[in-house]
Amino acid sequence: MEQFFHSQNITAVAPDIYHTKFLNETIADSLATLLSKEKRWKKGAHDRLYSTHDIPLNEHYSDMYELIKEEFDTVVIPAMDRIWSFGHPAQVDTIFAVKYSRDTQKKLKEHIDESYISGSIKLNTNYTGADLQFPRQGYSNTDVAVGDLLVWPSHLTHPHLCTEIHEGEKYALTIWTDVKNSS
Repeated sequence: MEQFFHSQNITAVAPDIYHTKFLNETIADSLATLLSKEKRWKKGAHDRLYSTHDIPLNEHYSDMYELIKEEFDTVVIPAMDRIWSFGHPAQVDTIFAVKYSRDTQKKLKEHIDESYISGSIKLNTNYTGADLQFPRQGYSNTDVAVGDLLVWPSHLTHPHLCTEIHEGEKYALTIWTDVKNSS
């Protein structure tokens, strides 16, 4: 049986941007296919200033949400804590699917996330444009494989954007974290 997750080897690809294989390609392809048939997309559910065309996984794909949350919380966050030394524990707060297409959301202006640590998983490649870019770090997800995860600190140093889509539909997962409530 093929492994669902591959998040053992986390490597730096730009200043404080890390990459790891995460979802296997079969799972990522299946999720992209499911999302391409989805009709429940909403605009502005997560960030009013820089809203995306998205679907919260916890509401509509709870099993997938729980699987990704568990892997991110138990493997990715401890690995990033060894690199960044958070000082307080973090955990997944939100996971949502994002869609870019010519007839919905075409691009996303430069912004920072409402997240402690952010992650992005590319679910398909049958589109042109719609690159996730980090201008300050001079990095783009253009060559990131389907199912792979990028992780970065969100609040200050990593503004990012998505360039305009030219053809096809892009599907990706966005992961936001928050600090655990220790009280």
